[in-house]
Amino acid sequence: MAEISPLRRRMIDDMMIRNLSPATQQSYLYAVAKFSRHFGRWPDRLGLEEVLAYQAVTLMGRFPVSLNLGPDFAARSLAGFAIEAGAFSQLSAGDN
Repeated sequence: MAEISPLRRRMIDDMMIRNLSPATQQSYLYAVAKFSRHFGRWPDRLGLEEVLAYQAVTLMGRFPVSLNLGPDFAARSLAGFAIEAGAFSQLSAGDN
């Protein structure tokens, strides 16, 4: 079996802590994979700009409404992980 990336492991752990059902967890993991494929990059290589762009695409209705909750959760989760890791420090430095 393939090794799980640290980001995927963290997301799974966070979902388990939140007591999400296995079906919901699978849905969210699928949403992150779809988010990643949309940009052609690994999720840990995507930042705030991609999160906002992807949310705009889903809100414009390019994806079925039933999938909008997954990408939104995924985007918020990835943004939170990236903020904790300091990935957006360059953006906030430019705001001064």
